[in-house]
Amino acid sequence: MDGVLHDCVLCSDAATGYRKYASTKQIPLQVLNATRGAKKYGLYHLNNVNAYHSRLKRWINPFNGVSTKYLPNYLVWFQRQDSMGMLPSSVVANRLLDHSHLPTVFTTTKRLL
Repeated sequence: MDGVLHDCVLCSDAATGYRKYASTKQIPLQVLNATRGAKKYGLYHLNNVNAYHSRLKRWINPFNGVSTKYLPNYLVWFQRQDSMGMLPSSVVANRLLDHSHLPTVFTTTKRLL
């Protein structure tokens, strides 16, 4: 399971593509069908993913489309900004300088598939 932790659970909406992916990768799947009122099941919910997706859409919208070739770069850029969003600007500046020399490591969608 490249790029997926061994103890993870895939929590998804009712889209059928997730079932096949979870089955192929042998990942436990928790389906929440919001149209049937299942917005939460125990500790499983889609709120974090939906909120993250909303922030990403708002952030990427001004670019008027992003080439698939450069999408990983934009996602890393967004992730850095999003993870530091609630910090004071002086702390953000220091962290960016501290981490500017480190190589960026992320999992691409090709590696997950």
